[in-house]
Amino acid sequence: MDQLKRRPSNNVRVKRKTSGIANNSSLTTRGQKLLDEISQESRSQSEDEDYDTDFESDDSVKATFDNTGVDTYLKTCKKLRQLPVRHVCESLVNNKAVEVRNRGLNALSVLSIINALLVNVNITTLCLDGNALTSKALKYISWMLTENISITTLSLNESNFTSDGIEELCNTIRKSTTLVKLSLSGNGLQDENIVHVANMLIHNSMLQDLNISYNSITDEGAVYIAEALAVNDYLRILDISWNKIRPAGTAQIAKAVQENVMLKNLNISMNGISDQGCLSLSHMLQKNYSLTHLNISNSRITDKDAIVLVSALQKNESLRSLNISHNTLNTPTVVGLLQAVKLNESKSLLMLDMSIIFVLADEEMQLISNCDPRSHLTWYMTEKNLSVNKLIENNAGSNHLLSLCQLKQFLKKIGLAYSDVQLTQLFTSPAGELQDHFNLQSLSIPAASS
Repeated sequence: MDQLKRRPSNNVRVKRKTSGIANNSSLTTRGQKLLDEISQESRSQSEDEDYDTDFESDDSVKATFDNTGVDTYLKTCKKLRQLPVRHVCESLVNNKAVEVRNRGLNALSVLSIINALLVNVNITTLCLDGNALTSKALKYISWMLTENISITTLSLNESNFTSDGIEELCNTIRKSTTLVKLSLSGNGLQDENIVHVANMLIHNSMLQDLNISYNSITDEGAVYIAEALAVNDYLRILDISWNKIRPAGTAQIAKAVQENVMLKNLNISMNGISDQGCLSLSHMLQKNYSLTHLNISNSRITDKDAIVLVSALQKNESLRSLNISHNTLNTPTVVGLLQAVKLNESKSLLMLDMSIIFVLADEEMQLISNCDPRSHLTWYMTEKNLSVNKLIENNAGSNHLLSLCQLKQFLKKIGLAYSDVQLTQLFTSPAGELQDHFNLQSLSIPAASS
């Protein structure tokens, strides 16, 4: 992606022709195209005497002021011979979101919804997940985004995009001044499609949350995203999990995030990060002072790979949550990570997720002794002899950590026994109930001030 191609914008505004469908004015060329498209499609539909809807005639709905877009939606459906969806009508009237999932919408059904959104200025979220959106349907959505000034969240997950459709959508969004959150997960996007996503990020100054997980992005696509992150100062959340990114691609992402001062949440899990990827992330964490959440779970990380994160966790002052679960780590590595957190002067890390990392029962106290209760750290692990082995942040008025292992030993001394499930329930009990069961001062972990 040496040079990302930019399309010239078309800001020509034309007077809207009367169509008998929507009542908004001052549409741009794309808005006028939507109305022309409706007229053209309606002429191509054969007359159908038996046309019906999925709801009975409802005067209360039809009488609704058209600033909701319901009248526009029903008239467009009738003109295009499409079956209206009651849920869409109700959402246009009562909700802030129009969510139509897994309904098998065709392009004309999408066009009917889109035309209503040219009228309604209260809807902020459009979700069409699980519909096989054709390039024509994406074209209609793109045209709507040019006109609509209220949609801030767009979700098109698992919609089987075409190359032409994603290109037009991204070219539209890169000029959007309203869209804040975009989700394109599970669409089989390839590296050649990610070029358009990267272009969008380079030129867009509004989007804050992007989900492109569960696609087919490789190291090549990761390079495109990295180039965009290097110049984008607006994105806060990036989910690029469940792709085919390997150490080389991870290194490029890490290098870009290292200099990015706005990104707060990075999910790069379910990719083959491995050793070189971990090293790159370690360097990034030592120099980045803005990232607060990092997810590298299920990433083929071994002890040799993870040990390089120790120095990063000791120095980083911004990270609040690290998910390294479902990786092949042993007790020495886990102890090293906990020691690093303990030695970190900022005590910034609040959650260290190490779920499904197995340790031996005789090593559990070694882990506990390396966890600094003053850091208010909550961490999760699974042990062979215990179905649940958590350090849980106490909800009973003190902030110190309580270990199920230590509690079991304490209870055994005073002749009581509770299962893991019972103990967990006690932790979430009201303060008085917990105080009635245990003398918290008897525990070896010192209580923090309330």
